[in-house]
Amino acid sequence: DGAEIYRIKDKSGRLLRLKLFQVKSLSPFRFSADKELNEIHILQQLNNDNIIKLEGSGETIINGERYFFLVTNFVSGESCLDRLKRQGRLNPYAVIPIIIELLETIEYLQSFDDPIIHNDITPENVYLNYQDKKEIPVLTNFSSALHFSRSTKYFSNQLLNPLYMAPEQFNNLTLPQSDLFSVG
Repeated sequence: DGAEIYRIKDKSGRLLRLKLFQVKSLSPFRFSADKELNEIHILQQLNNDNIIKLEGSGETIINGERYFFLVTNFVSGESCLDRLKRQGRLNPYAVIPIIIELLETIEYLQSFDDPIIHNDITPENVYLNYQDKKEIPVLTNFSSALHFSRSTKYFSNQLLNPLYMAPEQFNNLTLPQSDLFSVG
């Protein structure tokens, strides 16, 4: 999504994740109605154990260039994609609880008055948090997320992996059920 991602530590030594975006490289589709980076705008509204948590955000100038940044909690684990690469095919008994939690997370996103559509649910954007000795799926990368009310005007499929896109997304249309297709 054009971002640079770093693992950082705060003053207390806690691991965090920094995502840095060069403003001039961002598509207009990436901004909210308030001209805020949409990913930041959406993450500010969310509080769910299965969604990456926004710790801070802002703007900075680096070498004369303007950047947005967001800082999220660090997920101690691996992406589902990395797990698939490491283990190959996964046991259905291990996958079913992960899928159920993902579906509950989508239900949470769609429970808002103006439902939130993630738009990019892929094995790369679902991390497995191993911190509590249990695989807890954590949905990350809200770069393509938007509110349903803005989906007909501000949706772009440029950042999406075609292997996980719902059929309507190929026609630059996204719906709440598009996320369900991606999970499937």
